[in-house]
Amino acid sequence: MPCREVVLDCEWFVLGRHRLIKQLSFCDVRTHMSHLYKFSIPRCYSVHAAEFRKHAAHSHVLLWSAPGEYCRSMVDHVIKDIVCRLDEEEANVCFWTKGVEKAAILKTYGPDV
Repeated sequence: MPCREVVLDCEWFVLGRHRLIKQLSFCDVRTHMSHLYKFSIPRCYSVHAAEFRKHAAHSHVLLWSAPGEYCRSMVDHVIKDIVCRLDEEEANVCFWTKGVEKAAILKTYGPDV
């Protein structure tokens, strides 16, 4: 069975060695179906607000404190949701992304990217 090709993209904030994903999106190459998922970073991280603002100003201009529809710990759930939206078995989906760092970050949440 041919592999369903899906492109993933994400934006994150850096906190030490951790990458806190703020947004994740996908696009199905065949149908062009896409969706943007937004994550909330818990308020307890407000002690790092200045660092987050500096990071955002030099990259993607995201607001770290803007509420999202998902908790930051639900990235693996969102990836499963993408597979469900495509009405495919997980083994039939090939995830792609641009960049080694982004692929490494997303691999920690389950999919082979």
